[in-house]
Amino acid sequence: MGIFSSKEYVGALIWEELDNRGDGRPQYVARAKVFGGWLISSIANASIGGSGITFIPDPNYEWIPSKGTEEEEKRMKLEEEWNKRHKKS
Repeated sequence: MGIFSSKEYVGALIWEELDNRGDGRPQYVARAKVFGGWLISSIANASIGGSGITFIPDPNYEWIPSKGTEEEEKRMKLEEEWNKRHKKS
């Protein structure tokens, strides 16, 4: 018996926006807690287009998103700058 086989209301998806970094990152990434894990949705930036959705199993809901460290932030900024300067047209 699946989620769509019942006529009972099962609740609403509550989306939580996720922080994401790096060159070519999507404009928007979010997760919603669902039975047995997380539903992940991403929407690419306007110039690339596209979107996607996937399920990540996590039956105990142990995935806790973390913010980047200061050192990681510096590395990502340097990497982005390098990519901008060396990007092939």
